[in-house]
Formats: sequence, C-alpha cells, structure tokens
Amino acid sequence: MSAGGSRIVGPASIAVLFAASGALAATPETVWDSAARSSMPNWVQAWIYLMFIIFGAGLAFVRKHPHAWWMVGAFVASHLASGLEIILLGPQRLTVGMIALNHCIFWTPVTVLFETATRNTALATPFGAWRVAVVGTAVFSLVFDYRDAVAFLAASL
Repeated sequence: MSAGGSRIVGPASIAVLFAASGALAATPETVWDSAARSSMPNWVQAWIYLMFIIFGAGLAFVRKHPHAWWMVGAFVASHLASGLEIILLGPQRLTVGMIALNHCIFWTPVTVLFETATRNTALATPFGAWRVAVVGTAVFSLVFDYRDAVAFLAASL
C-alpha cells in the first residue's frame, strides 16, 4: 500500500488487465510460425525479445549464484520442449497454446522455488536486480500463458 492508501499495481495485475482485454493478436490455436510472430503487435514482439535478454542475463550470475541456473534452465527447457514438439508433430502443428503450456509446466515450479530460495537477496546488487526482473518477467508472462494453456487444453479435450 502507498501512503495515500491506494494499491500498488504489480506485474501480475498489469498482465491480468492485458490478458483480459485480449490485447494479443494470437489465439491458443494460432500456429507459432514466422507469420504469426510478425503479425503480433510491436509491444508483444518487443516483450519476447526482452524475455530472451532478461532470462539470458542469468548466465552472468550462475557462477556466484547457482540458483540462477534454475531460471535459465527452465527457459531453455521450455524451448527444448517446443523444439521436440516440432520434431514429433511437424512445424505447422506447434501452436501458441502448446508453447504456453510448456511455459506453465517449466516456469511455474521453478519460479516459485527460485523466489523462495532467493527471497533474502539484497535488491541493491546486480543479482538482486536481475532476480526482481526475471521473477517479474516470468509472472507477467505466466498470466498470459495460463490463459492460453487452459484454452488450449479445453479445446484439445
């Protein structure tokens, strides 16, 4: 709460507003190919690049902070799972919903474990700043991913 009594809006709150508004061009059934990526709004394309930068920046911390491997590893694992789906199903079968499900499976438990294990990290350190950025990025993204994963599973069952 702020001094005036109003609530501070966090990344999850902002993501919920965007997800509810249908601010994305893709649906869970959209095939994730170059046409889908190029047709997304500019802010979504920028967000995707930013995610790669933020998660990838964790490589700078893995020697001194082994927990950084958890977040980097979850990011890589979700992409390897998507690559395996392309190999098994073909490139025209990988959908936004499948990618969202991969994110939910790999990122959710690791984000919770990482946040729990590193919660006492000083924020005024480079690792502390990255910790806030990567957890915020994961949470923001997972709001969209859960929406898309649930829709994907509902349509698949």
